[in-house]
Amino acid sequence: MNNTSPPVVLSEALAFTYAAGGGLSRADLSLRAGTMAAVEGPSGSGKSNLLALLGLILSPAAGSLHRTAARALLGDLGMEQLADSPVTELSGGQRQRIAVARAAVKEPVLVLADEPTSGLDPKNANSVMGSLRSCAERGAAVLLVTHSAAVAEVCDQRYVLDDGVLSGVRDEDLRQGSVRGETLG
Repeated sequence: MNNTSPPVVLSEALAFTYAAGGGLSRADLSLRAGTMAAVEGPSGSGKSNLLALLGLILSPAAGSLHRTAARALLGDLGMEQLADSPVTELSGGQRQRIAVARAAVKEPVLVLADEPTSGLDPKNANSVMGSLRSCAERGAAVLLVTHSAAVAEVCDQRYVLDDGVLSGVRDEDLRQGSVRGETLG
């Protein structure tokens, strides 16, 4: 785990709420290059909302989000002022520049994976996790959301999202079995 580099992603009091209720109440998260972190939680706890916020698919209702490398690249393409705009509001030319920005990043700084092993047999699940680990070893910050404690156990950091609140899992909780355990296959 890399503790000396600045965070690739830093969220502070990040929140998103749907008009009908639900969403994400608060997420404080710091991800550094070369680390792999997991977010665990039951269905409906806000895991996918967290990924959508970090991936800039949704705009936060509150809090702050910083992705400095990506914003710098967007600035180079004259797109920094549109960084928080939904893709559906961008013109064809703006979308094309976004695609160029994505292509210009040879080694990703951030990988967001929503249930990357869901529905896979153990061999393929292990292969996917190996690929994600390889991304982290090459310097990317990897965040995955999962229902599987076995998947989360191979990560460097673990979080739990419960009732829309993100919190870190302590080693003490793991030793006491407070986080539900299961296997990949």
